[in-house]
Amino acid sequence: MNTSPFLQYRDMVMGHYSTAKWLRSFVMSLWNGGGYKIGLSQLGSIDEAHFNAAMAMLRQYREQGENDREFMTLAEDIRVRMGEEQAAEEREQAFSDWQRDLRYHLNRQGRMRPGEIAQAVEDHYGWLESEFDAGHSAEATGDALEARARGAG
Repeated sequence: MNTSPFLQYRDMVMGHYSTAKWLRSFVMSLWNGGGYKIGLSQLGSIDEAHFNAAMAMLRQYREQGENDREFMTLAEDIRVRMGEEQAAEEREQAFSDWQRDLRYHLNRQGRMRPGEIAQAVEDHYGWLESEFDAGHSAEATGDALEARARGAG
């Protein structure tokens, strides 16, 4: 029995580079074309190895469809990874917005200059992340950050 290309090219598909991300989208479009759209125009710019991998997976899907256990396993692993990546992006955006609010609060208070605020944020970045993750407000954290920056906390 031949090895499924979904297993054979798994490491390539799960790589951490742009063409691997495209291959993941390609696999997911096979699994659920309505839910996972893909731009096929990128086929013209991928290298021969990635093109061959995509065509081998396409041929296998055409022959076996969702009866290929390796295809289904890979699709589920990609779905989980995409969810984790989406959650990480959303958290990063929320943390960025929270930091903006914190800086605005500190600036509005007028007790710290913009350069002092920037330095305090840089000096206490890890602590700020833990405050954000704990669900503390930007305003309350800003007041505590000011105290920390001034050596009182």
